[in-house]
Amino acid sequence: MMTGWGRWLLILFTLSLAGCKQEYEEISDRPEFEGIVGSQYTTLQGLAINELTSDNDYQGPVDYYVVTKQRMSGPEVLRTYRLDAGVKIEVLKVLQCSNCPFGSPIIVSLDIRGEKLKPDMPVYLYRLRSEKSDGNIVLDPRYFRSENN
Repeated sequence: MMTGWGRWLLILFTLSLAGCKQEYEEISDRPEFEGIVGSQYTTLQGLAINELTSDNDYQGPVDYYVVTKQRMSGPEVLRTYRLDAGVKIEVLKVLQCSNCPFGSPIIVSLDIRGEKLKPDMPVYLYRLRSEKSDGNIVLDPRYFRSENN
């Protein structure tokens, strides 16, 4: 279950994605993200893949996918799939919103292997990352196992 703050952050993230066309700048070259880009992981437990649209009438088409701990809700969510444990993913890049009104959320762009998602559609991971004692960022070890060790 999500905490109160976590729920509010997810709602703000969803509203910021749905309310306007976000512009993202790549921040993969920042020192704290250097080790994560290109890294491969395996999911350790089930997650949700949410199909989202930026369309004003919320009828589609799908614009991107967001991987979260649990299903998202709201008119911009067209469908939710289950991402099972054992799925291989690769981190492609790290992005930060450059025009979001409620801060600058950081998202991780993924390649999810073996899933039947629409080709060439961005897949983003939001929040499921953690900071190691040296300040470097990794995907949350409660949900992902690094395959780069």
